[in-house]
Amino acid sequence: MAMLDKEVAEEKAELAQALAELEEVREKLAQMEVELQVLKDGCNQGPVTTLIKLSNAKMQIDDPTAQLDDALGAEEMLVQLTERNLMLGEKSEEMRITIENLEAFKELNDELEENHIETEKALQEEIGVHHDIVRWEWQT
Repeated sequence: MAMLDKEVAEEKAELAQALAELEEVREKLAQMEVELQVLKDGCNQGPVTTLIKLSNAKMQIDDPTAQLDDALGAEEMLVQLTERNLMLGEKSEEMRITIENLEAFKELNDELEENHIETEKALQEEIGVHHDIVRWEWQT
C-alpha cells in the first residue's frame, strides 16, 4: 500500500512539474506573440517608427557626447591646474632662494653690527685714554 502511495505521489509530482513547464511555455508564447505584434505594428507605421528610432538613437548619442564634453572639460582643467602647479612650484623655489639670500644678508649684517659695536667700544676706550692723557698734560 505504501509503495502504491509512493508511486501515485511521484506521478502527481511529475504531472505538476509538467504542468508548470507547460505554463512557462504558454507565457513565453504569449510574450513572443506580443513582440511579434509590436514588430508588425512598427513595420506598418513606417516613417513614424523610423523617426522614433532616429530620436532614440540621437538621445543615445547625446548622452555619451555630453560625457565626452565633461571629460574634455575635466582634462582641460587638469592641464590648467598642472600648469598652475608648475608655475607655483617655480615661484616657491624662487622665494626659497630669496629667503636663503636674505638670511645670509641678515647673518652678515649681524656680524657687521657686532664688529661695529666692538670697534666703537675700542674707540671709546682709546678716546678715554687720550682724554686722560690730555687732562694729565693740562694739569702738569
